[in-house]
Amino acid sequence: MKHYAYHNMSRRTQLTTRFIFQITAQLSENFIFIYLNVAGSLQRGEFGLTRTAMLSPLYWGLMSYAAWKGFIQLFTNPFYWEKTEHGLDEG
Repeated sequence: MKHYAYHNMSRRTQLTTRFIFQITAQLSENFIFIYLNVAGSLQRGEFGLTRTAMLSPLYWGLMSYAAWKGFIQLFTNPFYWEKTEHGLDEG
């Protein structure tokens, strides 16, 4: 029955319905992942990590930025290597 009803909808309604289901799925997956991070840190008694676990979406965004930057640099400057300099501490 659902197959019959979906194909009787207008194209705009089909796209809207698909969009709503995709957004709902993505938000629930992100919520579950963050919840598991928070629950794991609470279960281990690491209460300071619960605030950091809430920053997982920021981490995902930064990782995505770094991956795209590296991918673009692969074509624009393939022999350049950005690396952290170590041993600069005088102490």
